[in-house]
Amino acid sequence: MKTHILAAILGGVALITSLLAFGYCGYYVVSARAAMRTEGEFTRLNAISTAVRALLLDSLEYSKTHPSMTPLLQTWNIVARGPQATNPVPPLGIAPKTSTR
Repeated sequence: MKTHILAAILGGVALITSLLAFGYCGYYVVSARAAMRTEGEFTRLNAISTAVRALLLDSLEYSKTHPSMTPLLQTWNIVARGPQATNPVPPLGIAPKTSTR
């Protein structure tokens, strides 16, 4: 009699464990797919950011030889206005490094 109860308890534990393992496996698969999708999105956004940065740097170089480009760059706050018009603002909101000493 005791062996039947013990077998039933062990069978129930094995069933619960297998169901939990199956659930965790499904959760892992869903999470891995989401992570791959997010990584692809990050790669795409990084490529766009690099292309925009290259375009901004080319625009700054072009504006050195063609001053008519400066007003357009000033409207987008890429080039500083006023007396500091020769010092460009770093593109894409990157703050300049300052010394903390």
